[in-house]
Amino acid sequence: MTILTYTLEGCDYCATLLANLEARGISCVNIDADKHPDLADMAELQTNTTYYPIVQLMNGSTNLYFATGIEGNVPENVIEYMSIDHLTHLIETYI
Repeated sequence: MTILTYTLEGCDYCATLLANLEARGISCVNIDADKHPDLADMAELQTNTTYYPIVQLMNGSTNLYFATGIEGNVPENVIEYMSIDHLTHLIETYI
């Protein structure tokens, strides 16, 4: 399983998530949304949000997204959680 995190520079929630994952020994590929706007746009479209961080779990052809905030309708492949600690725990559950 591959874990992708989409983050923004200067985002406290993003920094907390990355620190939580590192403290738990969970490796991920971090994508800076400012440096890779094309990838960030794709993640935003998939999750229907512009809130960060966004986490994508990839397992073969299956993609599951976690986001800290959803605007409008929630797509089927998105699970919404507002707490970074809760989000970190759920990532641990899926790996």
